[in-house]
Amino acid sequence: MRKIHFLSMAVVLGLGAADLTLFFLTQHYRAGYQQLKRQDQEISVMARAHQVMQERISRIERSAKGESRGVSAMIGELLSSLSISSKLQSVKNIEQKSFLDISRQDAELVINDLDINEAVNLLYVIEKGLFPVSLRSVEMSRKFESPDILNARLVVSYFQKK
Repeated sequence: MRKIHFLSMAVVLGLGAADLTLFFLTQHYRAGYQQLKRQDQEISVMARAHQVMQERISRIERSAKGESRGVSAMIGELLSSLSISSKLQSVKNIEQKSFLDISRQDAELVINDLDINEAVNLLYVIEKGLFPVSLRSVEMSRKFESPDILNARLVVSYFQKK
């Protein structure tokens, strides 16, 4: 009788130890699973960002591989797409540099009598648009007679593949 009691206690203790071991293993693997799940989400976010960046790069490269045109022609096209080409006062070529197979042309634009919406649209199209252009500097000033009207001086860089 004592052997059976001792044997049953040993079986209960063995099952308890196995239960505790399985519990801790489950917790360990669950934590590992959660960590892998977080890493998978981070990778998918980075993959989406990479895809957006690749699409933007390919769009800019397609645009830059187009016909050989100067910065003045590109600025005219950009401003006419926004219907503000009549507000362009001057375009002044500053410098042209080449590195590897890309040439960069810098130009200074002076655009007068912009309202705030036109200014925001202009900056947005330059920054996110289809043209291979980068803003180097922006200066905006209000007109004294009409504070709602802006005068803008932009320095832009136009990139083109050789």
